[in-house]
Amino acid sequence: MASRFQKSLAREFQALHDVSLEIHNGESVGIIGRNGSGKSTLLQLIAGTRPASAGHLSVNGRVAAILELGSGFKPDFTGRENVFINGLILGLKHRDILARFDEIADFADIGEFMDQPVKTYSSGMLVRLVFAVQVALNPEILIVDEALAVGDVFFQQKCADRIRTLKNQGTTILFVSHSMPLVRSLCDKVIHLVDGRLDFYGPTLEGTARFFANQSVKRSGRQALQSHSEGIEIWSHPPVEENVSIISISLDRAAGSHSLMGPVGESLGLVVRIASRQPDTRDIHIAFQIKNAYDQLLSTVTTQTLRQSPVIVPGGAFTDCRIRIPLVLEPGVYTFSIGIGDADGGQKWQRIASTEWIGPLTICPPEDNQSPPFFGPFGLPVYFDYPDSTTSLS
Repeated sequence: MASRFQKSLAREFQALHDVSLEIHNGESVGIIGRNGSGKSTLLQLIAGTRPASAGHLSVNGRVAAILELGSGFKPDFTGRENVFINGLILGLKHRDILARFDEIADFADIGEFMDQPVKTYSSGMLVRLVFAVQVALNPEILIVDEALAVGDVFFQQKCADRIRTLKNQGTTILFVSHSMPLVRSLCDKVIHLVDGRLDFYGPTLEGTARFFANQSVKRSGRQALQSHSEGIEIWSHPPVEENVSIISISLDRAAGSHSLMGPVGESLGLVVRIASRQPDTRDIHIAFQIKNAYDQLLSTVTTQTLRQSPVIVPGGAFTDCRIRIPLVLEPGVYTFSIGIGDADGGQKWQRIASTEWIGPLTICPPEDNQSPPFFGPFGLPVYFDYPDSTTSLS
């Protein structure tokens, strides 16, 4: 009775708004979007683990869903017992599960742990068994929600290969991932959700391009972009007293750079302004570093490693240095940093100052859905030469 007079602290939240779409038999569809866009909720509705509060949903076919780590598995039961329980839930007979058990155990590759309680498993072992069960039972519809991110790279490759096999066999696949290369590799179409609304449903290349564009728009508002004589200022810092420092970084309009977003194969131009409060002239080396979305350092390049002359910074003045970066990385979101070092340090880099990680630098798929100039995480500066004449084999 007392609860009738208490003020409710809960707030109703609608995760999806007017999402209307149709997925045909045998299609492989990626569901992409920022965190909180409604991807997992959509999969839960399709899988039947969450009821819809409004609208109509129709699913035709036997569904195997990998939604959460260990979902549907009983922690006190062994891996073997969970295999049979999940098979029965999916509507298979005991003899059918028994006939496929060796295949499941071989795919999971967890050895003697198959007869240990699931609660003793590591996260990697658990996702191995969950995935092995779901794909070995030949579902008509396979739903995967970021499960592959848990396993090691070899297991991820095995899972991706198995998904491709199911796809070729006509299985309908719904796949949520933040890895755009994996989405492009496995999916024919993508659903792009923005704040719970359907922004795009169509070809994969076009959909992933919209995802990257949305990432850039969402995050650019966090940066204080200011007008600069050379271009748009994307980073600034007041000069450091009695020292040499980086005071600003701007987009180089002369190089055609108007935003931190461009298609793969083009170049990004930056103007780095270096100031000195010291009375004497300094010789400075400049460094450029770039990281991917997984916080992996991809490359560090300096004027010193390139055997270039240092930048001469007069005392009590500033100097502008231009940097051109070819965007020969696979489409994705990156961050970069600029540093300066002392040229008097010989071969060893003597750091003076560096910026924070700046971004996001968004590299989009090629325009007009053309093929990229390379395949893989990055392109190498490879040059091909041809002979001026040919000689007959006879």
